[in-house]
Amino acid sequence: SQAPTAIAAPDLTGLTTSAGRAYRAITTAAQLDELAATLRQQKLIALDTETIGLGHRAEVCGLSLAWQEGSGMPIADTVRRALYADLLVLGQRAPEAPHDIDVPADFVASVVIGSGRAAIVVPHVARSPLALQRVLIAWKATRESARAVGAALPLLQQAAQVQVVAFDEGDEAAEPAGIVDYLRLH
Repeated sequence: SQAPTAIAAPDLTGLTTSAGRAYRAITTAAQLDELAATLRQQKLIALDTETIGLGHRAEVCGLSLAWQEGSGMPIADTVRRALYADLLVLGQRAPEAPHDIDVPADFVASVVIGSGRAAIVVPHVARSPLALQRVLIAWKATRESARAVGAALPLLQQAAQVQVVAFDEGDEAAEPAGIVDYLRLH
């Protein structure tokens, strides 16, 4: 195996976010260890890929991480932060998970419904990064669902199979044909 090559760290001196927070380049193993130790102490971490260019096929050039103390109300805190996210990646709780852990059993469903944002729910059985083989869309003919499906199109296009489920609500019959036709166009 080849030894890793050093790359010049970008000069981030004075570069700040719109909220006035400073950027920091991690360029050494010691800095990475320090960051990992800090991240392990956080209950919630936001991750964003930084790219060169626009579009879902743009080259990734870095990652942005952010964390912030919450109010102790994980659903409300996450819903509030989710309003400013392009996509949520949430972990599914294992059925046998203890009920006294930090987040309520209905965390994922409550955050998805409360935020109205597009979400990927990682199955509790996932052990490593997965290629998108099968994607399930829970469809309701609303503007929120249409926006979520539109935002997820780059991911849906990579999936081997996309399934749509819709359930009747009261007097209205579920009608997934329109969204299925829309997906076929993409």
